[in-house]
Amino acid sequence: MQQYVQMGLLPSYKLGKHRLFRKNELLEDLGATRRATRAEILR
Repeated sequence: MQQYVQMGLLPSYKLGKHRLFRKNELLEDLGATRRATRAEILR
């Protein structure tokens, strides 16, 4: 995940030495890059 953050592909926030992620932002990003399933293609 650290590489994806460094490349700017995952949104995150730094709080001290901790890296934080917002669940809704991660789900949005995953949904935007998700591949269609076979069932979705064959609809």
